[in-house]
Amino acid sequence: MPLLYQFITDEVFQCLLKKLHGPSTQTSITSISTAAISISFMKSNALRYVGGYVCLKAVITFAGTEDLDRVKKLILLTEENDTRTSSQWIDSVNRGGLLQITEDAFPFFMEMEAVIKAAFIGQHQQINKEILMSNILDHANVKSKWERIFGSVDFDASLSILKFIIHLYITIRWFAHASGIVELQEQCTKKL
Repeated sequence: MPLLYQFITDEVFQCLLKKLHGPSTQTSITSISTAAISISFMKSNALRYVGGYVCLKAVITFAGTEDLDRVKKLILLTEENDTRTSSQWIDSVNRGGLLQITEDAFPFFMEMEAVIKAAFIGQHQQINKEILMSNILDHANVKSKWERIFGSVDFDASLSILKFIIHLYITIRWFAHASGIVELQEQCTKKL
């Protein structure tokens, strides 16, 4: 998990630098998509790691229900051999039990990250968690990536899983974002 905090801290610093020194441009949540996001290898791995954690929690939550089979569409089964470099990286940092997300699930998590990142930029204290969840649920790119995994016929049936995953992902990002801000403030007060 330390890499996730380094990733979040890096993102917070970049946002603060842009806010302090760069032009003030507000990005619309609906206009941002994964096509506009360049993602490094480490950020991609961190996103896959968090996606695996979220899917693990979903498997635990929906165990014993008919939704469990739907959740399994998001994860790689252990029988599948995956030789991607990111899978090898996740295996090396996995302390046990972490699931790996499928190639279809990764763009879904990328779209969620894009919406959350747009909400976090410049609005450190004004973010409403329920509104953010609603924005993600209503976002066309997020819906299309979800439908790619489950199909449009199964969309309504998988809505409870979608809401669970979005809520947990927001919570994880929320705490990471808040801890990055606190760390930044502590560093600023030490300099004074």
